Amino acid sequence: MEQASDLFLGAAEYYERYRVPYPQEVFDWIVNEYRLDGCGRLLDGGCGTGQIALPLSCWFDEVIAIDADREMLKIGERVARDKGIANVSFLNLRAEDLPSDVAPIRLAIFGASFHWMERVFVANRLHKLIEPAGGLVAVSPSSFWSGRQPWHQVVIGTIKDWLGEERRAGAGVFKAAPLHQECLAQTPFADIKVTEICKPHVWTADSIVGYLGSTSFASHVVLGDLQEAFESDLRERLSRLSSEDRFVEEIEYSIVSALRRPRTWE
Repeated sequence: MEQASDLFLGAAEYYERYRVPYPQEVFDWIVNEYRLDGCGRLLDGGCGTGQIALPLSCWFDEVIAIDADREMLKIGERVARDKGIANVSFLNLRAEDLPSDVAPIRLAIFGASFHWMERVFVANRLHKLIEPAGGLVAVSPSSFWSGRQPWHQVVIGTIKDWLGEERRAGAGVFKAAPLHQECLAQTPFADIKVTEICKPHVWTADSIVGYLGSTSFASHVVLGDLQEAFESDLRERLSRLSSEDRFVEEIEYSIVSALRRPRTWE
């Protein structure tokens, strides 16, 4: 799937405020797996507002964070300034259009973004730009759409009642895609592994509604004139499930990792 520049139109502020931060265990795994030591260059593809680029910035000399959405980048720059982080450059760029002069890259990482890209093309391109001991990592938190909790079904049912059965993706429709590891298997990357990290999280009606504003499938732009009525309906349905306004979830973070090392048959 190709990431259009308007896929998350109007979602950036909600993305920064309501996306659940990646747990420290995810960053610890990456640091240990790649023996990060504060040196080299990190590429964060589809960086959003910096949810991965900023926490990992202390483990690299330099971070290049790219995204197709200008508003995401503006907020990322603001957050970096507020945190006193000076080694991250935010660039309005698609991973498919990555120039050669970003090399050498020690690690390329994608957080909840790789599935929007032409993954085989991007990975093949990156393989030429990543250092021999480096690699590619895609981190994907579990989605409401695959959730098993009753409240997940209420959220998805409400979305379908207001927007139709097909899952939206900005102005288009979301299409199922192969797994990251299946795409990487078609490239020169080696030692592909999948690691799962689970962390509990407690949502409220406010944070659920806010999170939906950060998505490609139920943002304010996607809902348009239906937004106010949709949110009112969703809040009413959720209130029937929990009088305490607590909605528990075990978020699964899938880490797909691959090394930049030639296969034996190359």
